[in-house]
Amino acid sequence: MTDKSSGGEVRTLRNHLIGGAVIAMVLTLGIGGWAATTELSGAVTASGLVVVDSNVKKVQHLTGGIVGELLVREGDHVRAGDTLVRLDETVLRAGLAIYTKGLDEMRARKARLASERDGAERIVVAPDLLDAPPSPEFASALQSETKLFELRRAARGAPGPEIPASPADRPA
Repeated sequence: MTDKSSGGEVRTLRNHLIGGAVIAMVLTLGIGGWAATTELSGAVTASGLVVVDSNVKKVQHLTGGIVGELLVREGDHVRAGDTLVRLDETVLRAGLAIYTKGLDEMRARKARLASERDGAERIVVAPDLLDAPPSPEFASALQSETKLFELRRAARGAPGPEIPASPADRPA
């Protein structure tokens, strides 16, 4: 009983596969034959006119940024050189603060290293390293470098050679 039913299933499956293959072949040959023999000639032509909706000009900043203030409105007449937009300064000020702090730290380090090189008793800051009013960041960096100077001086044990401050005081 199972042999008869399995033979019938195989025959039915084969018939369905053959039928599907015939349908696929007829569709492929039919569409391919139509595409190969059909002639498409002709075109639709029309005339038209392109009109600008308004005189809007796009303005783009070279480096980008966030708009902090918009100084013109729709319909305002502007001339060359007018300020149209002010960018937000927050990012620029943060970057400036980072670079200024790094510069202050480098100036304090330079003063410490020069004082260590010269064997000075304390850190001597050259006048060219000082700002007109020294910034609080420079004072903080100088304080840190002074602590390091004292620790390194104590580690060396000896205060170091005495070097006169001016070239005239130095022995020949």
